Amino acid sequence: MLFIYGTLLDDDLRRVVLGRDVASVPAVLSGYQRRAVVGRLFPALQEDADGSVTGAVLQGLTSRDLQAIDFYLDTALFARKPVQVSLDGQGVPADVHLPCDPRLLLDGDWSLEDHRALALQVARQIMRSFDVQSPLNTPLFHHGLDMRAQASLRALTGSAPVHLRRGFTAGDVEVTTRQQPYCRYFAVEEITLRHKRFDGSMSPPVDRAVFLAADAVTILPYDPLTDQVLLVEQFRPATFIRDDQYPWVLEPVAGRCDADEPVEETARREVMEEAGLQVQSLEKIGSYYSTPGCVTEYIFSFVGIVDLANAQAQTHGLASEGENILTHILPFEQAMQMFETGEVDCGPLLVSLLWLQSNRTRLRAPFLGA
Repeated sequence: MLFIYGTLLDDDLRRVVLGRDVASVPAVLSGYQRRAVVGRLFPALQEDADGSVTGAVLQGLTSRDLQAIDFYLDTALFARKPVQVSLDGQGVPADVHLPCDPRLLLDGDWSLEDHRALALQVARQIMRSFDVQSPLNTPLFHHGLDMRAQASLRALTGSAPVHLRRGFTAGDVEVTTRQQPYCRYFAVEEITLRHKRFDGSMSPPVDRAVFLAADAVTILPYDPLTDQVLLVEQFRPATFIRDDQYPWVLEPVAGRCDADEPVEETARREVMEEAGLQVQSLEKIGSYYSTPGCVTEYIFSFVGIVDLANAQAQTHGLASEGENILTHILPFEQAMQMFETGEVDCGPLLVSLLWLQSNRTRLRAPFLGA
């Protein structure tokens, strides 16, 4: 018998983890209080002689069920311990998952309703690694999981409109197998599927691999008064692995979207971290997939209105993330000249500069008294 008190209380999430329906029975555990884990979606129990936690027990679990729950909750963070719970007013023995990692910070109350949707998406991602466990996908990287799950939620509620397209939906795809043999900050998903063809038939089964990346923002800092833009230069491992002999790239400011952060807030934060500038206002360029054939990355691009009058080229970035970022401040026309030289070879920078070229007169007008 297992006492549950967190995300596993949700019937749909529990079905994802166990692969079947297992009913829960209300129960109470005394001597503990349920607390939120700072920065995470799940709660943990903290000893409290006067406390009690209302949860539920799961009965009739198989050894595979317990292995699945252990994997989902992450054995690096939680371990099963025996306790006594109150079931229908009687004390009965049960196991419960208690925190075993002292680095977990517990603070504040926790509510399932506040985390249900995102936690369900996280569970789906976690369990795609359950049958292919290896050092490549364990222990779980919770920050990456949370960000990718939030990206899934954005996709479910914010797809681009359908006018020219035929209108096929996700329901026109049949999935045979789906698993994640590699799962860290990024992940790789292997999938076998069939999909509807334009003649109405179904394709034969195809095997595909997709690189999973969280959503991202890009921001091109622009000063309409001085007509200057700020670009950042930094080493990029992908260009190095491709054998580019100059793997330092010119880009707009960019960053990954945290799970609990609106994209506009991410944009403002990244400009401060990478350029040391306060954004006065944001102009949305658009949102788009970078490489939809094999990468899930979805980008929200902005131009950020800033004051560059007294700004100077400097190095920025978070030491904790190994960032070493050099800023370049240059006139807009000089930036556009790099199209001719070919030095601009980063997609979001191409998109951002072309958008700015089309909207520059409008953005400058209020600053020039027009």
